Amino acid sequence: SVPESRVAPPGDRVFFNCKTNVGKGQQIRWLHNGVLLDPSQRSDIKISNGQLSIKVRTSKRNRERQTGRYQCVAGIDNMFLMSHPAELSIAHLDKFPEPDTPSTIEANVGNNVILPCDPPKSDPPAIIQWFKDGSLLNMTKAHTLVNLKHLLLENIGANYSGIYTCQASNHLTRDTVLSEHPLNLTVLPEEELHKP
Repeated sequence: SVPESRVAPPGDRVFFNCKTNVGKGQQIRWLHNGVLLDPSQRSDIKISNGQLSIKVRTSKRNRERQTGRYQCVAGIDNMFLMSHPAELSIAHLDKFPEPDTPSTIEANVGNNVILPCDPPKSDPPAIIQWFKDGSLLNMTKAHTLVNLKHLLLENIGANYSGIYTCQASNHLTRDTVLSEHPLNLTVLPEEELHKP
């Protein structure tokens, strides 16, 4: 068996497996980004019966040292086989970036409006939810997500005016971040002109 790529939350233990049919006397070693791993030099790893165990660090600096490609090298005498690399990524959710869009949006009754959300960097990708005036918005035919992040409001009415905020969640880390830059939607009567 060959090692498989993984995304792990901080504090988790990750296992990579490597099995061969080379026979008795085989040696299995592990490489991290092409460098031989030595369990006596690293307290976060253990190697037993071809299995590599990694205790994912909780501090960002230490976690970043653990990410990358892991490969097993198995062999006997002077014949060695190398597995395809498996990638270890550490789950994370960053803060929202500074927006490059206006925070005030005007539209007329009956219009369709897309409220932009630029989600933060996240591994795995963040799950986006929207709030209006502090209450979670349920997705309906009139409120839908575009590209899993932007909020499309269709055929809006005056009651759509309010403060809209997007929120990002990472299901592996269980972290949630609310955008610090809410959008203020003002809905004007059908005939009144608004800023483009």
